[in-house]
Amino acid sequence: MAGTRARRSPPWRGATSRGVERLERRDCPAVVSISGPTEVTEAGQPVTFTATLSAPQTRPVEVSYFISGTATARQDYRLALGTGGLPAPSGTLIFKPGTTWLPIAFTPIGDTIREGNEDVRFSLAAVRGHTLGTKTAVCSIIDDDNYTASVTGPARVQANTTSRFTIQLSSPATRNETFYVNTEDRTASSSSDYAPLRNLPVTFSPGQQAKHFRIATRPAGSAGFDRSFVVTVSSRAKDVPAVLPVTVTIAGNGTAVPPGGPPILPATFTHDYGWGVVNAAAAVGKMLGGTTALPEVANLGGVNWGNDIVRAPEAWARGYTGNGIVVAVVDTGVDYTHPSLVNSIWVNPREIANDGIDNDNNGFIDDVRGWDFFGNDNDPMDDIGYLDGSGGHGTHVAGTISAAASTDRPRGVAFDAKVMAVRLSNQIRDDNYLASSILYAANNGAHVINLSLGVPPSLTVTDAIRFATSLGSIVVVASGNDGRPQADFPASLATVPGVIAVGAVDGTRTVAPFSNRAGTSNALRYVTAPGVQVVSTVPRNYPGASASAAGSFVALDGTSMAAPHVAGVVALALSAVPNPRTPGVRDRIVNALFSTAQQPPAITMAAMASALEAGQQPRTKTARAFAALQSA
Repeated sequence: MAGTRARRSPPWRGATSRGVERLERRDCPAVVSISGPTEVTEAGQPVTFTATLSAPQTRPVEVSYFISGTATARQDYRLALGTGGLPAPSGTLIFKPGTTWLPIAFTPIGDTIREGNEDVRFSLAAVRGHTLGTKTAVCSIIDDDNYTASVTGPARVQANTTSRFTIQLSSPATRNETFYVNTEDRTASSSSDYAPLRNLPVTFSPGQQAKHFRIATRPAGSAGFDRSFVVTVSSRAKDVPAVLPVTVTIAGNGTAVPPGGPPILPATFTHDYGWGVVNAAAAVGKMLGGTTALPEVANLGGVNWGNDIVRAPEAWARGYTGNGIVVAVVDTGVDYTHPSLVNSIWVNPREIANDGIDNDNNGFIDDVRGWDFFGNDNDPMDDIGYLDGSGGHGTHVAGTISAAASTDRPRGVAFDAKVMAVRLSNQIRDDNYLASSILYAANNGAHVINLSLGVPPSLTVTDAIRFATSLGSIVVVASGNDGRPQADFPASLATVPGVIAVGAVDGTRTVAPFSNRAGTSNALRYVTAPGVQVVSTVPRNYPGASASAAGSFVALDGTSMAAPHVAGVVALALSAVPNPRTPGVRDRIVNALFSTAQQPPAITMAAMASALEAGQQPRTKTARAFAALQSA
């Protein structure tokens, strides 16, 4: 990130003592690194993180740090620097003159709570006058009290029968443990195909490891095709790991054709389109266990043409609107007062507004709507005055994801999802700020993280994205607007499980000339979505915007506009899953997304040339305002 640089004094400085000139040599720049253990048991002995300086200095060296991870300070572990503690999740380490290492004692706190393995990430953020080497050390706390639970039973059952299912613990229960069983309709209906279960309690006594329950199916009636439903098992105890749901198919006799939309055809990979144009109807249909997309409905048209292209109305018609899903927008902030967004903003359920206390102990005070990493405060409001007029970018992205429906105005792809605002503004090129923003979103429960941005390659950002996906977040990244044959960073990380790269198409599903393409490797999870003349929300007084009682709106071009379409489709698919944080859901969603994408229309080079001659330039005037973000 460009910034004001401190004026440097000459490498040699003169001083006099008793009339004799004495020369003092300045310290040479050193490298600061962090290291530590990779694993420790919950009841294990203290271990040590170590911050090291490659060469001793004559002046103090101050290094800023932050601590993140799934483990909680003072509950799961303690940190101490010498005789002093490190109670804050961020602060400053100080190397005194002549000191080259700082040992940081790390003591895990044992308990009897079954909570799964957790980790602590100790990261160095910045150091003045010197450079950072290894920036992050990660240590996993292995839970020695944990067990896992699973549900097993027949995957295929007959009509008019009763089948036994089993809840199995990985080790005998050490206390009374109650699980609750529920069933949820998919293509099967609880009114006609099976007897539903509603919060059926199944209780383990100490020493028990397996318990059973039964599900009855009804007579087949006239439905001769296969139907499916989902069995979910959950515990209200916070220390019990999530249980993976199972899908049960009621066998049909093959005499009828199941209702549904078009068949789900296998996607193929191309250089320009990757796996194709994202398809909510097919992706949700696949997540529901079907072989067909959701039934087609009439297109909305007008300013909602982008929703039509990604087949979002088909998901809405079946009740999947993103309800319960949180999408983090890491961008220039979000105008949370916009009339079309005011009811779509995430509210931190563990934080009490304006009491000056970090109620949820996440290191951020009063972060009710998100966090502003540019101003280091709890107000992530978008401001069109920052970064050469690029403000408003984040609000536009947020509207594509979750703007409320209004007359003649665009609605978000997942209009019932909530947007977590994470503001970067002109800190976009600082990899530590961007990494911290991604970590904040993941640690605070974002199911989806939208990155409509591009930055130079960074191991710090790579580690942050990998960590976010390890928590189950799905990271959606714009591919970039340089017309290159491959995606920019961090979209180039779409080979990492849980990361999706997005290119842009227009209203005819033709790839936009400015859009960076997928490249030659089908290992890249790259899809396309609408990114040309996309109308969405912007802050009041945004240049060229149209205003109404529903707020201000403007049409913009760019892969930044395409990425939130995909983030919205991910939210729709997640809202069709009983437990979106369950292990394995992340990969199922991503696989469904790129394996069911719509194949591109037949485009010839002559047609592409005609589009260019007609004035379809790589960037529009409004899109160029976002060049500093490398993402418009």
